[in-house]
Amino acid sequence: QGLDTILQNLKLCFSEFDYCKIKQISELLFKWNEPLNESTAKHVQEFYKLDEDIIPELRFYRHYAKLNFVIDDNCINFVSLGCLFIQHGLHSNIPCLSKLLYIALSWPITSASTENSFSTLPRLKTYLCNTLGQEKLTGPALMAVEQELVNKLMEPERLNEIVEKFISQMKEI
Repeated sequence: QGLDTILQNLKLCFSEFDYCKIKQISELLFKWNEPLNESTAKHVQEFYKLDEDIIPELRFYRHYAKLNFVIDDNCINFVSLGCLFIQHGLHSNIPCLSKLLYIALSWPITSASTENSFSTLPRLKTYLCNTLGQEKLTGPALMAVEQELVNKLMEPERLNEIVEKFISQMKEI
């Protein structure tokens, strides 16, 4: 499946508005071998209220990706792109694009069918309840109660550290 086919399938899972945002960010981050659509870049920059002009970052990123990323275009996704950002140190060099990647990684994932649309959150809750002991469920409960602390941890500089630690732990598994 090509990226366009995957995006068409995602359209079934998201509202039209969400799909439009996913498609725009996907085109900016995944299609580095194609000409840059500056109007899409400006639209995304304005919508997400990014502080700086993302076009120079996109040009640098696309040039760097062409030279350094060796992947199958059909297998790229936001998680694998996040790993590449961390491996190549791009998350600190192109902060606006890193923010877009964090936004994309935070989108809720849904599974659509003709009869029902199931959110990931209830399935995750069921999975956690069925597979983890009570002590493991206290973490998500504490996060819900301690929202102020969680918000502090979600600041970009702390989030970078958390993402790097998570990726390094995932590599060890």
